[in-house]
Amino acid sequence: MEQIQMIEWIDRYLTGQMSADEKAEFENYRKSHPEIESDIAAFKQLQESLGHYGERNVLQQNLSAVMNQQQDTGSGKVVHMWQAYRKIAGVAAAVALITSLATYWGTSYTYKKQTAGYTMLRRELETIKKSQNALIRNINSAKQHETSSPAPVNPGNFGGTGFAITNNGY
Repeated sequence: MEQIQMIEWIDRYLTGQMSADEKAEFENYRKSHPEIESDIAAFKQLQESLGHYGERNVLQQNLSAVMNQQQDTGSGKVVHMWQAYRKIAGVAAAVALITSLATYWGTSYTYKKQTAGYTMLRRELETIKKSQNALIRNINSAKQHETSSPAPVNPGNFGGTGFAITNNGY
């Protein structure tokens, strides 16, 4: 079957223009030739797309007609946005400016406060380092002094009790 005849046959089938005999013959042809299903699906999609395009054009024409009618009659009220919302925009801009300045001031104050804390912490750390180094030097000099002149050995004092403890701690 030729392509043009097939397209006409699918179109008549989808639009319901076939008689009952033709419809039965077409359905038998569909069963025996499954590759036609993709053509039918593509044709349905094309019809839907054309339908949406037509609906869009009708809507666009209706909107244009309403707009032309309002312009001709002058019944539509045109308000310029700046004139209508000038005060509201000014208040919004002022609030935004105040908020941003307050945020900047708050963060800069906190930053300065943190920097002062870091400076104090660094000073304390330096003081601790110096005292640790002094202690280490004292310990090292004491060790060197011990090795150069050994001190007399103290044998120590020891004592004991007569209390006996068993292996399990009693």
